[in-house]
Amino acid sequence: TSTTIPADIVFIIKDKPHPTFRRDGSDIIYTAKITLKEAC
Repeated sequence: TSTTIPADIVFIIKDKPHPTFRRDGSDIIYTAKITLKEAC
């Protein structure tokens, strides 16, 4: 486009759905069910 400088490199990245992780803005979220004993 006319707004890019010839020396720039532009990457366009699209997230794909993942069975374990999800994205919330710039964060990656993982939810695990653990017992109280495992948490201590």
